[in-house]
Amino acid sequence: ALPRETTGRYETLLEMVRLAPSAGNKQPWRVLKEKETEKFHFYVKSSQQKVYNTFITVDVGIAICHFDLTAKEVGIEGKN
Repeated sequence: ALPRETTGRYETLLEMVRLAPSAGNKQPWRVLKEKETEKFHFYVKSSQQKVYNTFITVDVGIAICHFDLTAKEVGIEGKN
């Protein structure tokens, strides 16, 4: 887990993404936040075990859903 000094007000969001289920518990996503902005980017990391790659889009969708629902719960508004 990342320390509070690093995650700041996004600690709960990132923790819920970390806890999101994925095929084989591979967690094929990486989340990066742009410096000096409120923008987060989700990136996919392919598995060497090809069977798990079939589920990557579902896995990332679940992680993004956890992020979005948690943001709404803690009062962080998203922008398009």
